[in-house]
Amino acid sequence: MAGIGLIPSAKQLVTSVRDVGDDLSRAILCSSEDKSAAAFTDSHRNEMSASVNRSFQERLVQFSESNEPWQPIPRWADFLINFGFNWGDTVPNTRRISVISMPCESAGAGLVALGAMRRRFAANGANDSISHYQRIERLIAKHNDEIFLRHNNYKGRFLVETKDRNGLIWVRGEAANTSRLSNRNKFTRTVILPTKACEWYFDGEAPVQAARGAELPHRALYENLVVTPSTIGSNFIHSDSWICLAGRAAGESASKNIVATIRFREQDEIADLSQLLTIQDWASRTISRVNFFNTRTSKIDRNTGLTRLVVADGDAAFLKVLDAPEFKSVDVVGVIHRTVARESLEAIGVKLSALAQWYGPENVDHNSRQPMGITISALRRK
Repeated sequence: MAGIGLIPSAKQLVTSVRDVGDDLSRAILCSSEDKSAAAFTDSHRNEMSASVNRSFQERLVQFSESNEPWQPIPRWADFLINFGFNWGDTVPNTRRISVISMPCESAGAGLVALGAMRRRFAANGANDSISHYQRIERLIAKHNDEIFLRHNNYKGRFLVETKDRNGLIWVRGEAANTSRLSNRNKFTRTVILPTKACEWYFDGEAPVQAARGAELPHRALYENLVVTPSTIGSNFIHSDSWICLAGRAAGESASKNIVATIRFREQDEIADLSQLLTIQDWASRTISRVNFFNTRTSKIDRNTGLTRLVVADGDAAFLKVLDAPEFKSVDVVGVIHRTVARESLEAIGVKLSALAQWYGPENVDHNSRQPMGITISALRRK
């Protein structure tokens, strides 16, 4: 198993989960003399850009960070995208935890999430449509009058009222009586059919299904990030809650701003990373393929119960999601830069050491050589 990404003076042989934690807790901050951890200085960025593998040279997708000139996707970004893509499907009852150690500040977490998102585009049924009706059904048992539904065509908000003996769910308009009337497409009481459930969505959340004839933009960008396998068209018109990005402790705006510094181009089509992640509050009235967990408020934008992978942006987010009740069984990938305070690195080390009795080392197939300055450790529940 690879080390946690410490600089040479602090790196030790990692032979157990406890060693991973101890190693990280003893880490010292990167310095200008730290050649192995200085991969993201300007000179090293240029060097890494020049070493892009041939397959990426031949691709149409171009890359720009912080408004720098367009170039082929650099190896460090390519590696992170492919790490997310190759993380694979979750194994039942087997939680995995990974730490990607970066030499400095970056939008690495967003790139890992993008790679995982690209994999989901190629999987059959990789969306929320099948389970959406069951999620609405669960509202009946909760008797919650604070959770509302909306419809793609009807005006106003609706409360789930009951389920009749035929198994149909009835909803009533907010502050409406029980008579079934129609006024300019505003219903006071109507039924939700299982075959039409995707026309309904939870108030404040992204729609489960795009409007007829519409799909997510930038399809060519997604498809060319990873050449194979091919994407499946139905996934471009349905939301998906399998992936969650846990934002920075500074808040959602800080998280969005850092990922927006990275842009991709395919011919004349340009999109930044914040647009490609399709987080519902970052896009207007479109489907969403990535949830967002606000580390500062401990709230998730849509809690469907379907999340299986959380990518945590920073040390605070990583520690928060490890203990969050909604993520207690899901995989977690933490992207942490080594310029954070020593106390923060020690806190992560202590946490990983505490997991030693339940987790063992996990071999991760990176599928390519790790770029200079980026190291990875992974754990698997015993």
